[in-house]
Amino acid sequence: VEELALYVIPYQISVGKMSIVVDSITTAGSRDVAIYPLDGSYQIASTTISMTAVGVASSTFTAVTLNPGLYYIGFIENGTTNVGAHFYTRANVAGTLTTIGNEPRYYAEITGQPAGELVTSFNPLTMGITDQLAQYIRLDN
Repeated sequence: VEELALYVIPYQISVGKMSIVVDSITTAGSRDVAIYPLDGSYQIASTTISMTAVGVASSTFTAVTLNPGLYYIGFIENGTTNVGAHFYTRANVAGTLTTIGNEPRYYAEITGQPAGELVTSFNPLTMGITDQLAQYIRLDN
């Protein structure tokens, strides 16, 4: 299952590093992470974040420029990775607002994806909605 959430980028930034906070580890491993435009038409950038210890886990990649706007960030576990990470819970708002017809979802899942295989594109108007969580993520250059 690939988990996706909508993020606001308020000004132009150059991104070449993504970081997450690992809370707990049952089975160490890695998570693939990708940035997509609002329409889900392609991957802007992707990287693999190794998660072997509690704390901040980061990965660098060739920097890309993101203009102000809305972007999806998606992630999927690799292999048998079972790691707890910080998440925003959006259930109070997203449950209602994410089902407005013909509008992109705040949070969604793409089911049927094998572990470690991020989708190359998706339709943000028709994705499934379940947990309504968004991973804390830091974008740096």
